[in-house]
Amino acid sequence: MKIDEMEIRSDPDRTRQRLDALDQYFQSEVFHGEKFVCKCCSKCTESHPKHFFKGQLHHVGTHYDLRANGRPFRIAIIGQEDGSSWEFQTLEDRRCRIRKSAANGFAKRNPHMRGTTSALRLIFGREPDTDTGGEFLSIGGQRVHLFECFVLINFLLCSALAAAPGSERPRHGAARGNSTPVMRANCATHLRKALQVLEPNLIIAQGVGVSKWMAAAGMGTSTKESEEIEFGAGRALMLKFSHPAARFPLNWGTSASTPYLLETVKPTIRSAVARLLQ
Repeated sequence: MKIDEMEIRSDPDRTRQRLDALDQYFQSEVFHGEKFVCKCCSKCTESHPKHFFKGQLHHVGTHYDLRANGRPFRIAIIGQEDGSSWEFQTLEDRRCRIRKSAANGFAKRNPHMRGTTSALRLIFGREPDTDTGGEFLSIGGQRVHLFECFVLINFLLCSALAAAPGSERPRHGAARGNSTPVMRANCATHLRKALQVLEPNLIIAQGVGVSKWMAAAGMGTSTKESEEIEFGAGRALMLKFSHPAARFPLNWGTSASTPYLLETVKPTIRSAVARLLQ
């Protein structure tokens, strides 16, 4: 499938409605300003008393509500946690961070965002590559970056880190998570609500951990590589890959030409998109 064979339209007004609904929910159930109101906070912090950073919300691109060839085409990529020490990170804060990553270019992104870039290129019919021009779509006469055309969701809205962020690591950089079963069970409620509001119909789970956590929350199984899942009245096709920063041979975020990317991620995504556009 070539990109020029896919007619893409967006509905930014509908996306803004979803953002408003998410914002209202998170202010009521997670944090408002710098006041953390999540009813599970004490249980989660007790389960991981050190290096715990609260309130890290999702990225929602301004052109998230897409239709491709007349069919709904809403894309969600789900990772484990933000992995930074930046607390009380609003939806707008996260979107600004993703936009900065878009402006930095492929080479300056971390492996997670490189893999995310490659996944989005494949979803929209393009080959994995490092060229900046290939990261833009034409939507309604506008030149739109791929990062504005999806949502990046954290399963966890707080990061429990194995070690305190070092002085040499940027405050907003990612670190290995060390979440607890208590945190994962509690945050599943917030994840399910986000999915119900966003209504994606294509989900990519990044990492074995995410697949297992979603299965434990009643959304899919931990074994199938591709399956339909339900969240309330919503349904989506979910694809499961290793984390882009995984060790060789499962790494697919180190470059745009790793074997796992070309031999596993690429054909799986292409097959899923063809199925959605039938």
